[in-house]
Amino acid sequence: MLIRHIELKEANAFVSLRHRHHKPVAEHRFSIGCWHNGTLCGVAISGWPRARRINQYDTLEVVRLCTVMYPKIF
Repeated sequence: MLIRHIELKEANAFVSLRHRHHKPVAEHRFSIGCWHNGTLCGVAISGWPRARRINQYDTLEVVRLCTVMYPKIF
């Protein structure tokens, strides 16, 4: 498995294919993708915390997390 940076546009497209009830994320800190044998099998989009009282600089919130389970990956 390979984990690396992924653009927000590509991550939103992956999430919209599998979770149609979620709207696209407008802004984020970063997003990462997970590849298995050259196929994207998961994304995580992280951003700033939604709660106002949480420190915006020390805290990270996972806004979207979407994976596809393939049989017998490991």
